Formats: sequence, structure tokens, C-alpha cells
Amino acid sequence: MKTFTQLAVTGAAILLAAAANAAMRRLIASAASFAAMPLRSEPAEAAVAEVFGTLPVEVAMSPFISFLRLLSDPTIAFLLFSIGSAGLLAELYNPNFVTGILGGLALILAFIGLGALPLNVAGLILIVFGLVMIGLELTVTSHGLLGFGGVVCIALGASALFNEPGDPFAPVVRVAPALIATVAITGGLFVALITTVAVRTRRMQGPGGLVGPAVTSGSLGVVKKPLDPLGSAFIAGEEWSARSADDRPIERGTPVKVVAVDGLTVLVEPEISSIARTKKGQCGRAVLSDQFSI
Repeated sequence: MKTFTQLAVTGAAILLAAAANAAMRRLIASAASFAAMPLRSEPAEAAVAEVFGTLPVEVAMSPFISFLRLLSDPTIAFLLFSIGSAGLLAELYNPNFVTGILGGLALILAFIGLGALPLNVAGLILIVFGLVMIGLELTVTSHGLLGFGGVVCIALGASALFNEPGDPFAPVVRVAPALIATVAITGGLFVALITTVAVRTRRMQGPGGLVGPAVTSGSLGVVKKPLDPLGSAFIAGEEWSARSADDRPIERGTPVKVVAVDGLTVLVEPEISSIARTKKGQCGRAVLSDQFSI
């Protein structure tokens, strides 16, 4: 058995040596023939034409192929994905069809570009999770915790959005760090603005724990729905449930003054000075019309 193995190894070594010798001879022969060739002064195109029988023709890319190549840029694809996601979030919280259509179009173009790249699904899921957290920040009281966590998730997902190439000589596919920093800073400023506005709104406490402009005794308004004795009045830029203070009916359009606030209902009475000015103006217009008619 040992002798047979030695013979097999020896035979394989002989065959490899013979193959290497033949290859070396061909290489030496090719080098010798190339060295024997006379130097030519023709341009490279003529040499190529002599070998292949035709001249090389440079074909420019069509506009459609150039557009697809632009979309396959990782930075452009991530930018379109970010813009499209922001447009859909704006459409969900303020429907107007414009942001929704533009956001959907940007997302479609982004997925066309991502389809030609080595996409990392985990990075994409991380970005989507960050967008959901920012969307929840608009409805959940978290004092910015969800929003800033979403910004961090988007930045991490963008950094790991594409896989490393298997070929060491292949180009590295990644999103530009400058764009990741820009998106993170913009998202952080947006979340900080939302948090600041929410905190200021919660601090605007009116009487009885109401949020908004304070309606106190002495505030002026106008009857919107006749009080008999219940109705409504337009006071401080809002429509309030109103009730006549002395249970007397008050007609629509009558200026009133707030006497007291009872929960969500205001007690009002006619504003004498405003009514007097209104009647005086009506009398003046009546006198002028009589004079002109004479």
C-alpha cells in the first residue's frame, strides 16, 4: 500500500512538471515572437483593427441608463429614502396629497436604486424603526425620548445600510458620512422643536386647568347662538358655551361681557357701552339717510 501511494505521488509530480514545462515553452515562444515583431508607428486603433478586423466604437450611455446609474449611488438612494419617509410622515399627520405623492415617488426611486446595491436588510429595518419612533413622538408624551432615539436608530441604520463587498478589490459601498451627519442633525433639531412647542403648550394653563387663552371676568365677546338662557358666544378667539347671567334672553350678535366662568360655560351679560355705541351709530346713519332723502 505504501509503495502504491509513493508511485501515485511520483506520477502526479511528473505530470505537473511536464505541464509546467510545456507552459513555459509556450511563454518563451510567445515572448520571442513578440520581440521579433518590428516596431510599428501606427496608432493603437490601427493595431486593434488589424487584430480584430474592426475599429473600436465608443457608445455613450442613454439618458435612461445614466438616470439608473445615478439612482444606484448609495448616497442618492439613502437621500431619496429619507425624503420619501419624511413626506409620508407629513402626509399622515397633515393630509394634503402633495407631500404623500412626492414622498411615495421618492420612495419608489429609492427602492429602484437600492435594488442594484448590496442592501443590508437589518440596516433598513433599523431606519424604518427610527422613523416609527419619530412618528410616535408626535402623539406620545415622551419629552423627546422617542424622537432622539429614532434619530440615533436612523444614523446607525444608514451606517450599516449596505454589506461589505466579498471581493477585496471591489469598491466599498456606503452612504457618505456627511449626509448621515446632516440627516441626524436635522432630525435632532426637528425633535427639539417639537418637544419645545409641546412643553410650552402644556404650560399655557387657563382658569380651571384649561389650555389656551385665559377667559376671565371682564372679557368681551359677541353672542353667536341666541342665549335663551343657554347658547354660545365668541370670546377670545374661541366659541364658548354661554349662559345669560340673569336668565334673560340675549339675541345673536349682541356684545356681551363675561361675568364668571363655570367650567366650560361662561356667564355673560350685555355690554352696555358697546350697545350704546351701536345704537348711536344706527341713529346717525338714520339721520343721514333722512337728510339725503329730503
